[in-house]
Amino acid sequence: LTPTGHIQLPDGGVKMPDGSMAPLGYRISRAALPNFTEAHSELPDGARAMPDGDVYLPNGMVLHLDGSILLPDGSVRTVDGKVQWPDGSSPRSSPGGSYQLEDGRTLLPNGDIRNQNGNIITPSGHIKYPDGGVLLPDGSMAPPGYRVPESSLPGFYPSGMPEGGRYLPDGAVHLPNGIILKPDGSMWLPDGSVWTTDGRVRRPDGSYAQPNPDGSYQLTDGPILMPNGDIKNQIGNVLTPSGHIKYPDGQVRLPNGNTAPPGYQIPHYTLPGFLPSSLPDGAQTWPDGTVHLPNGMVMQPNGSMLLPDGSVHTTDRRIRRPDGSHTQLNADGSCVLGDGTMLLPDGCIKKPNGNVLVPSGHLVSPDGCIQMPDGAVAPPGYSLPERTL
Repeated sequence: LTPTGHIQLPDGGVKMPDGSMAPLGYRISRAALPNFTEAHSELPDGARAMPDGDVYLPNGMVLHLDGSILLPDGSVRTVDGKVQWPDGSSPRSSPGGSYQLEDGRTLLPNGDIRNQNGNIITPSGHIKYPDGGVLLPDGSMAPPGYRVPESSLPGFYPSGMPEGGRYLPDGAVHLPNGIILKPDGSMWLPDGSVWTTDGRVRRPDGSYAQPNPDGSYQLTDGPILMPNGDIKNQIGNVLTPSGHIKYPDGQVRLPNGNTAPPGYQIPHYTLPGFLPSSLPDGAQTWPDGTVHLPNGMVMQPNGSMLLPDGSVHTTDRRIRRPDGSHTQLNADGSCVLGDGTMLLPDGCIKKPNGNVLVPSGHLVSPDGCIQMPDGAVAPPGYSLPERTL
């Protein structure tokens, strides 16, 4: 039970102060009580709280009780968001909200630290290489497709924020698709509506919009706010928070105005309180906070996944059968489910006849033919949308 009256359930669900269940992705407002440390529920794994109130992070940062942060080079990030070097001078922030540290590294707006060689060390201790590889905190290399856990440090922006945002002195972040993230966690939408911290949309007239069955909202000027923060206009074009435009025919226009090459994949992002952009199209958010995918999987509020045969893909990457026992994984990370189908490492489900059902609802036959979610056959050269569960 938090100071704000929210109840955090063991399965990751959140009950609101009014007794209702919070939507998937809801973020409890941080509460700072006198003589207590700021709520650290979103700090990365591996953070160590010391008796004096300091919190040591795996990337060398130290969170102090007064809200300041000691950085690995000896600089201090002050409570007003500025950086003070060990010699007492203060560098200016870049237009993107990053700061140059005294030792030449760069402090990014989400708390990551970028080395001069381009490697990025996250607050959780993961190292992201320029080629896309990820070194885990235990020193081993992450498997292909691994997603670094998101974290949110006090005074920083969440790690899943899209590129292209403009960080203003008042703490607001202006995203390329017209959304403005405010310091209190609410968001101003392009039509003047406000996405509130409890996951609702308040129109300019003070009334509240009702969500569609898939969790999207109709804005007052016609476009639709999608569950991942995309905005779809009346002709079907989708403007992402990163400034990309997705056209109905599959083409993508880059933020610089150029047309993306065939096969281009828009970088993943996650806005606070919204679904990750990596979820497939067709995912539907239900009132209980679960997300139902086109291939029969159901994402639970705690991050686990209910599979079509009744098994559960747990947050520690194991498969728990309906009888409570755990399935042994094959060497490639796949496993056979109780109904005879095989769960592949990327979340696809392979049927006994060799057909593969992907999370987006596409069906791929052994000969490479692709059936669209609506039952039609995809044209030659069609590429499946890239999505990561």
